Amino acid sequence: SSCTGNSALGPDRVYGVTLNEGEVAEVLADFDPGVDGSIYLVPDCANLGGCVAGADSSGSGGLEAFRYVTRNTGTHNLIVDGRSTGDSGGHDLDITIYSGDTCGDAIPVDNFTGVAEFFSTNGATADYSPNAGGCTRPSTGEDRAYSIFLVAGEQVHATLSNISALYDPTLYVVTNCNDIAGSCLAGADLGSRGVGETVAPEVQQSGSVRVNVDGWSGGSGTG
Repeated sequence: SSCTGNSALGPDRVYGVTLNEGEVAEVLADFDPGVDGSIYLVPDCANLGGCVAGADSSGSGGLEAFRYVTRNTGTHNLIVDGRSTGDSGGHDLDITIYSGDTCGDAIPVDNFTGVAEFFSTNGATADYSPNAGGCTRPSTGEDRAYSIFLVAGEQVHATLSNISALYDPTLYVVTNCNDIAGSCLAGADLGSRGVGETVAPEVQQSGSVRVNVDGWSGGSGTG
C-alpha cells in the first residue's frame, strides 16, 4: 500500500527484470475482466517499503502502467498482484526497456508530464560527437539519447539540472544523429562541472528529434 496507495491481498506473481542505471522501463499490465490488479517494482521482495515504482488506478479488468528510470543496476522484482483474495486470473504483461545508448534506441518522452526525471549517462557508450558540425564544443563522453515527436512550429524546452558535481554535461538537439553537422537544431555547453544546460529550439518541419545528453572529455554523470 505504501507503493500504490492501495492494499493488495490477492494472489501475486513475480517477474525478474534486469535493468542498468539510466535505462527506462515502461510496464503495462492488462488484466482479465473481473480481476482488479496492481503492479509494482521492488529491488528486494523482503522490503516492499523499498518499492521504486507502482500503479493501481484502474478497477476490475483495467490497465495498469508505470514508467521507471533505473537508478541502480541489477535485478528488480516486478510484482503483479490482486486487490482482494478473490482477485486472481490472467493478465497480459508488456515490458519495454529503452537503453538510450544510441539514437536507434532513444528513450521516448512523447508522453512526458513535465515533471523532472532522473537521468544518467553512467555506463553508456560514447557514440556521437556534437562538435562534428559545430553544434557544441567537443564532447567525447558517454551519451544518452531521447526522442520526441514535434509538429512544425512547436518548441521543445530541455533542461539538465541537479548535475553531479564532477560531471560537465553537453546538451544538443538533432534531427539525424548520423548527420549532426547538417541537422543540429540547438546545442548548449557552458563548460562547467556540476552546472546544467538548457536548449529551446523551434522546429520547422514535423517529425521526431533526438535530444542527446553528452559529456565533455570522456565524462559521465547524473542529474
